[in-house]
Amino acid sequence: MTRRADNFINLPIPSKEETHFDLSVLLKQGNLDIREAAAINPALTVGGYRELLQQFIDLAPNISNIIKKFARQDFNLEKKDYKNLEQMLHLFECIKCDKFAVDFHFLKNACRKKENWELAANHAEQIIDGFNSFYKKINKAKKLDTTNAKQNENLSLKEYVDRLEKDDINRKRIILVVDDSPDILKAIYSVTKDEYKVFLLSNPTHLENALKQVKPDLFLLDYRMPEINGFDLIPIIRGYSEHKDTPVIYLTSAGTIDHKSAAVMLGACDYLVKPLKADVLRATIALHINTSPL
Repeated sequence: MTRRADNFINLPIPSKEETHFDLSVLLKQGNLDIREAAAINPALTVGGYRELLQQFIDLAPNISNIIKKFARQDFNLEKKDYKNLEQMLHLFECIKCDKFAVDFHFLKNACRKKENWELAANHAEQIIDGFNSFYKKINKAKKLDTTNAKQNENLSLKEYVDRLEKDDINRKRIILVVDDSPDILKAIYSVTKDEYKVFLLSNPTHLENALKQVKPDLFLLDYRMPEINGFDLIPIIRGYSEHKDTPVIYLTSAGTIDHKSAAVMLGACDYLVKPLKADVLRATIALHINTSPL
């Protein structure tokens, strides 16, 4: 069923007081290729790139309204609408957001011919949620404390990205272990503490509070716990946008086919059967944590 365009959620109008962004967060944004932007424009500085992002933030609410016009087949666009589209396309090329650049070229070209209006409207409906989500992620990356950000304003974007990536490579990956057995927690910690930063949680009902304090690169979840089933923790984890693809490994005392199937269906990438073997534990963690998105 086609959604009515007036049911779309309006984007919030941002404050213009905050103009600095945490690029370390945006480097992990799938639709934004900061590395490529730095490579194609060696003269681009950190401050220059952040200014482009601010221009995107300022323009996005207007663009969202234009997409709504397309969705309801209202192609009586004003001159300022076309100007905004052209400006957004230019910004997409500068910040290297190729996905939406292609989408907007399609909308712009499709609306020129009346017979393509319905096609353009359907396409608009398909991209509106993705565009709004992209906007919110960029806006969320704004820095409240701009002191450190100002120090890097004149640094070349490429040099800054190289520095961020080096810091990220050198940092210890974070593992969150959820198990109600103190002995299991201690055993896992002793095996993994030298290579990873390990956080232990004995009460699974406190998972959401834990995720407010740490951002794990991998989860180890016990399958059977008194308060809550380990499988029930998956929806909680996947409910956080930053953990849509974070590797989850189940710890279980029953390595049956049913357990394997259930774990995979719920989004786990692997499972380990208790009692745990140190070498298998290390190898399994290394396999998935080294291939997970940063």
